[in-house]
Formats: sequence, C-alpha cells, structure tokens
Amino acid sequence: MPALPESRQVLIRRRPFLVAAHHYPKWWDMVEANTWEPALFAAFDKFIQPESTVIDVGGWIGCTPLYCAHLASKVYAFEPDASALKILRLNFALNPQLASRITLFEAGLGTVDGQVALFNHAPGNSGSSLLSFDAAHSDLPACDTITLLDARRFLAMIDMKRVSLIKIDIEGAEYDLIDAIAPLLQEYRPTLILSLHPLKLGGQGSVIEDRFYRLARSVSLCQALAHYPYIFHETNGALARRNDKAHLLDELKAKGFIDGCYTFSYQSGW
Repeated sequence: MPALPESRQVLIRRRPFLVAAHHYPKWWDMVEANTWEPALFAAFDKFIQPESTVIDVGGWIGCTPLYCAHLASKVYAFEPDASALKILRLNFALNPQLASRITLFEAGLGTVDGQVALFNHAPGNSGSSLLSFDAAHSDLPACDTITLLDARRFLAMIDMKRVSLIKIDIEGAEYDLIDAIAPLLQEYRPTLILSLHPLKLGGQGSVIEDRFYRLARSVSLCQALAHYPYIFHETNGALARRNDKAHLLDELKAKGFIDGCYTFSYQSGW
C-alpha cells in the first residue's frame, strides 16, 4: 500500500475529516471558513436522511462525498476527471471509515454508456465538462477520454426508494442528464441539488441563437422539475426558500437563463 500523504484536518459545520495537505490548501481554507457554497452544506444537513443513500454526480476531489458520508449510510460518487481522481483517492484513503460508505465510480453519469471526450483548460480544476463551449471564456480543448455511464440504467440497478438526495454539478451536462432522469425524479422524489451552468450552452452559430438556445434549455429544465413544490437558493450565504416558481420566472425574464445552485425538494425544510 502506498504511503499516505501529509494531511490536515478540515472541519466543516463541526464534521471533521482529513485531506491531503498540499492539494488546494487555499480552497480548503475557504470551505472550512464557510465561505465556499455554505448553502450546499446546509442543504446536505437539512435534506439527507440517516440510513439513506446519496448520489453525488461530480465528486471532484472528495469533499462533498466525504461530507455526505457523515450523514448517509451509503454514497454513490461519480468523478471522471483523472487528475481530480488522484486527489480524491488520497482523500478517501485518509478517511477509511467514511470511505467505507462510499462507492466510487471513476466515470461520468450521462445519457449513454460509452467513451466520450472531456474538455478543460486545466484538468482537475473542477471545470472539466462534457461540453467544449464556454461563453465566459475561450472554448475548452479536449483533455482526456472518459467513461460515461447511462444514468437511467444505473438508477434502475439501485434501490431508488432509499435515495434521499441527488447532487449534480457537471459543468453544463446537467441539462441532458435531467431530461433523461426526469421521470425517475418525479416517481421517487429525491431532493435534488443542481448546479446550473447555462453559459456552457452555445455554439449555435450566433450570439442570438446561443441566447435563444439557453432560454429554451432553461425552460425545458424548469418544466422537467416543475413537480417539486419547494425550491431553495443561496441568499446572503444562507439556504433560503425562495418564492418557488416565481423566482425562476424572474430569473428567466431578467437574464434569459437560470444559473447558480438550486435545491428542489418535496420537503419544506422547516
């Protein structure tokens, strides 16, 4: 067994685990200081039920699956980026008790089974995507070929009745994935934490066509998730329930798309 790396303890909302000390230390400082997506961890605490299963699509270097393993009895974690996986495996090795609750898939979760290109300027930096387009930066180059697993087939293989929460953060590929699993979300009603990256959508030939495409995909996603009665979003660093669908409509009117991290749930949370 290879030697474990130098480690540091990270304490997130009073839940401790060890991480490789020399990988992303400033980012871990932000997480520990509750300045990196604090509403995400608040949603984990609020909606993950004990003895339940969590599905983490986009495990990156292991922070979110390890945190969820404090709360759930089983975590399925998906991460396809080879550079991120090297660090994730180190962090799992440093936390054997938590890692024993995690089943890691070194793959992406998508709409088909197969091998696909992964795009990023800097592999491992959390921005890897199945999409090469990026309206905020220059288009991403192909950096690797990864394995993709069909989400519908995977979800049919597990006990969805035990799944209390699904978290998806996959840099633009979430639109196709939600289209594929929407019927299962409506049937089993897990809480869904969804990071939206509309500026990854484009490449339609002109700025106007790209904007129209983002609007159409955003509306389609809202329709697919319209059955959820409660919608939460980060407000001033806290998890807040917004005015449900009215807030999403305001976002669409103002920007032509919806971005940020949203939590969709059948639980009111209060």
